[in-house]
Amino acid sequence: AISGSFLGLTSPVQAAGLFEGAPGDRGSPLFSLDVALMPGSRSGAFLPGANTFSLSPEQIAAVREGRLFVRLSSALFPEGELRGQVLPGLNAAPSPIAALTPGENTMIDLQGDPSQVLRFAWSPSTDPNGNLVHHTWQLAGDSQFLSLVAQRATGNATSFDLTYGELDALLAEAGLPENQSLTLYHRVLASDGSRSTPGAAAALLLDRGDVSFPRQFVVRPNYPNPFAATTTLAFDLPEEAEVRVQVYDVVGREVLTTASRTMEPGRERRFALDATGLASGTYLYRITARTAAQTFVETGMMLLVK
Repeated sequence: AISGSFLGLTSPVQAAGLFEGAPGDRGSPLFSLDVALMPGSRSGAFLPGANTFSLSPEQIAAVREGRLFVRLSSALFPEGELRGQVLPGLNAAPSPIAALTPGENTMIDLQGDPSQVLRFAWSPSTDPNGNLVHHTWQLAGDSQFLSLVAQRATGNATSFDLTYGELDALLAEAGLPENQSLTLYHRVLASDGSRSTPGAAAALLLDRGDVSFPRQFVVRPNYPNPFAATTTLAFDLPEEAEVRVQVYDVVGREVLTTASRTMEPGRERRFALDATGLASGTYLYRITARTAAQTFVETGMMLLVK
């Protein structure tokens, strides 16, 4: 027999059901539930007289293992706005999660290469009842998380990556100003599917600038130079390109050619050059980057000293 209540959905209830699935899983439907609704259809209750079911041995095992949950679907969230795991016995909430990176008052210069990665990581949570803990990362414009900027469910994972481009898009969607310093807050919710515990919020100090790919193909001096065996070539790529490097001696003879490599757009893309088979001397290198629409070619000089 199912009994319980809910309050304050964002839109009227469309359906309610009993599903089988672990915390964080979409699950599969077992039974439809009868809901006694309050005016407005955003709050209500499940009365046991109208929600009594006969279970198979497999379903009884699922109850004992905490694999059943109630799901409410609303007009705005037909795939489910609220769920509550049906757990065998008294249930305690998971322990709070502490953010590890970025830590409190971390400064982030949000500009440049959109593909640059920012990793969010946190300590694992434990559940007193031994239930699986599901994590939800949140980003907000205030420490009380009333103005939510972004939210992401990560399942059992205790970290995930967000590129500068993705973060900048989230800020733009939230209507936050460009080319300004912002203070945001992030935290992680730990949930066993029925109860959730918010972790402590950590402040992020963002300098939000221009997040974009370079507009030109620019080759930077190789490093180190002079070098003994290997050196690194760096360049800005405005588009994805097939990159190849050719090396010439001082009389113009080609002495080394690398295989083409597909490289993504971005600033200071790096190409390691192994010149161990060449004698000491001065060499010219030519970088050719061929995109779908055009070909970029730049040259530079390097000194090999053994």
